[in-house]
Amino acid sequence: PPPPPARSVPTLNKSLKKSGYAGGFSAVSSILVILCAALLCAVFLASCGGGGSSTGSDDDGGSPSNGYTISGSVKSTFTGKALSGATVTLKQGGSTVSTTTANATGSWSFANIASGDGYIVEASTTAAPNYLASAAPSFSLSGNTTNIDIQLERQWPAAGTRVAGTTGTAGTNGSETDKLSSPIGMAFDADGKLYIGEFGFQIIRTVTPGTPTISNYAGSALYGSANGPLEQATFNKPLALCFAPGGELYIAEREGNRIRKVSGVPATVERIAGDQNGAFA
Repeated sequence: PPPPPARSVPTLNKSLKKSGYAGGFSAVSSILVILCAALLCAVFLASCGGGGSSTGSDDDGGSPSNGYTISGSVKSTFTGKALSGATVTLKQGGSTVSTTTANATGSWSFANIASGDGYIVEASTTAAPNYLASAAPSFSLSGNTTNIDIQLERQWPAAGTRVAGTTGTAGTNGSETDKLSSPIGMAFDADGKLYIGEFGFQIIRTVTPGTPTISNYAGSALYGSANGPLEQATFNKPLALCFAPGGELYIAEREGNRIRKVSGVPATVERIAGDQNGAFA
């Protein structure tokens, strides 16, 4: 059969009114406009990631979906210097979450760590000289956490333990059992190395904790007052030693009546005050 004749807008409007649509064609148009607007709004929200449940980020920049960052540093309580190479472990509830190594400046960090309670950061090192393991106080994680500083204490032998030397007089280098001759003056440098003035052998010796070997540092076992490179310098009864804040080593000579200084790179010995006469002036 032939198609029905096309109705004009007035004819369609009359038909809609007869069907009970009081508003006629204008009401249908309004409904269509509203539906189209709603559809466009839904598409826009979907493209922006809205329209559904989401987890926001913290004020400090952390993202719960990716976890948070924990960072800090490891230092020596003895020198205040960074301890590069220290092993840093993050634990929660006694279980290890992650492990890393402190860099050259002693800094370390953990990334993508979930929020929670009971986190602890521990640090330790086996590199000489040895340090006792230590941990920062436990904390709860709800955002990026920085500036967790861990201080490690130097591990020294127990009281009464022999560090270096043995009975007798000698001036050889080697293990900690090698002999010293009248060790009187002692001083530690910024790295914890022990310097010993051998009053009876005119030599400055060193002992490094963790690797207990005795080594010659300055002097040649001859009496004298020669300055210059460490191995060519001579001393006359070195009695007392101390380090200046800048790292210079000062040596007081009992019989030489001089104050000597060791400094520079390479290190050299020079006279600071006094002379052989040993008189007031």
